[in-house]
Amino acid sequence: MNNLEPINQTKLYGLDRYFYELVKFYQKGNYPNKILFSGQKGIGKSTLAFHFINYVLTINDYQKYDVENLTININSSEFKTIQNKSNTNLLSVDVNDGKKSIDVDQIRELIVNLNKSSFNKKPRF
Repeated sequence: MNNLEPINQTKLYGLDRYFYELVKFYQKGNYPNKILFSGQKGIGKSTLAFHFINYVLTINDYQKYDVENLTININSSEFKTIQNKSNTNLLSVDVNDGKKSIDVDQIRELIVNLNKSSFNKKPRF
């Protein structure tokens, strides 16, 4: 079942309108520095986020995101590091074991890390 996780979805289905809106905002420089996706579980919020993050991080790469087909290039080094959770530009927060929600200290640590500059000059998520 691990292949069904949002981080492994290389094709985006049914969320193209939202993806293109995010791309448009990003290209115009109107993209907010914080964004929150909300909605029912399983509608594709995380998948949409991973696709947009991959798009942004691979804009200037040879193996970039395929905007026309809404597809992540599986040969992209950014995709590979996102999959193995070692991408320095993507910080993820999950509920700790034994907890019901994300802890305030996790958010504080996230904010501290996001305020640090990236070494490769790419945006941080």
